[in-house]
Amino acid sequence: MNDKQGYMIDQNRITIDSASTVSIFSNKKLLRNIRHCGTQRGLRVHSNGGFQDTHMIGDLPGFGPVWYNKESITNILSLAAVCKIRRVTMDTWEEAAIIVHKKNGDKMKFMETGNGLYYYDIKANQPKSVANQHQEQPQVPVLKHQNDNIPIVDVAPPNSSPASIPCCP
Repeated sequence: MNDKQGYMIDQNRITIDSASTVSIFSNKKLLRNIRHCGTQRGLRVHSNGGFQDTHMIGDLPGFGPVWYNKESITNILSLAAVCKIRRVTMDTWEEAAIIVHKKNGDKMKFMETGNGLYYYDIKANQPKSVANQHQEQPQVPVLKHQNDNIPIVDVAPPNSSPASIPCCP
């Protein structure tokens, strides 16, 4: 466990998860416009460790709204949600990685950990000049979607609509 923040997983990593039906983040520095979801219902996430509730959402630049819970152990992108807005490939004969293909031709490589999870390390993938200038606020990779009418989360936060999802440059 990381004694400095109390987190078990580095908060500058984004895990891409094929078992998640929602995207939920714990690092508020990666999100913009964190706000109440607008309903009392919110979100309850069930896992082997029990459940957690949240009523907060935030905007992940280039992706759109994701749930936010400061008590979550990591930042999770639902693989299904990412596949709806970007091409995703995996060739385990080449390397143990999930590749998200960005519209501009760049690739985000989610590397396999020793325990079988796949993560993208934001700090490790920043240009050195950007990392030095913005140590407090890591630059979030922009996924972009081609069509504003594509729903980009499996369980969209309440009061969100495709028209309200920002499309970052």
